[in-house]
This record gives sequence, C-alpha cells and structure tokens, in this order.
Amino acid sequence: MKQKIAETEAKEKEETERKKKLADEKRDRSFTLEDVKRHWNELILLVKREKNHFFISILEDGILEFKAPYTIEFALHNPILKDYFHKLRPILFKFFSEKLHNDLLVFEAKTAQTGTGKKMLYTQQEKLAFLAEKYPALVELKNKLGLDLDG
Repeated sequence: MKQKIAETEAKEKEETERKKKLADEKRDRSFTLEDVKRHWNELILLVKREKNHFFISILEDGILEFKAPYTIEFALHNPILKDYFHKLRPILFKFFSEKLHNDLLVFEAKTAQTGTGKKMLYTQQEKLAFLAEKYPALVELKNKLGLDLDG
C-alpha cells in the first residue's frame, strides 16, 4: 500500500513538473498577415453565428496591419470603438494564440485617419454640384423640370 502511494505521489509530481515546464514554454510559431486575415474572417463568421452584432461591428470596422513581429495593429474608423476593442483583446488573444500557435501576440488598436480630403456634402446645392461634376446632364435635367432645391 505504501509503495502504491509513493508511486502515485511520484507520478503526480512528475505530471506537475511537466505542466510547469509546458507553462513556461511559450509557443512561438511564425505567421503571415494572410494567416491573420484568414483567421480574422473565421472569427467574424463564428461571431455572426452567435449573433453578437456589437462584436461584429468592431471586427468588420477596421483594417489589420503588422506593426512588429508579434504585434497586430487594428485601425478603427470610429475612435469610440477603441475602448471596446481593448475589452475584446483577451478574447482575440485566446482565439489567435490557438489558431496561430503563438503565445507572444499583442493586439493594439489605433484610430484610422478617415480624412481622405473629401468634403462632406450637407446641403442640397452641395449635393447637386457634386453630382453635376459626375453627370453634367443633371443640371440640364434640373432646369428642364424646373426643380427648386431650396424648398
């Protein structure tokens, strides 16, 4: 009986040491941006199945980029989503560390520059001028129909 207890304790100690050694070793497999994008799309599909619309909007809003060997930067168009993205980082880390076999990943968010130099069109006259540049016949049509944009 004592021998059996000693064997069990030895196996438990051996198993504990093995688990500790595995915990100390970090997975460090290399990956490409294409790998990240493929798994990113997979994650979006999983989230869509769960119907988590808020999470979907964050994932679909931005652009993925590599910033450093293990850093994946996510450029968001809406600065408000940046705070929510930080709350999602543990989920992203768990998902991607399993898919990419890499425990050294870092996820960062930044606000993307949305200013493309285009002027926002607010008034009817601004909208007509913009469309008239693309479709010159539009002004002629407006005049023939006698349309008034002020009213």
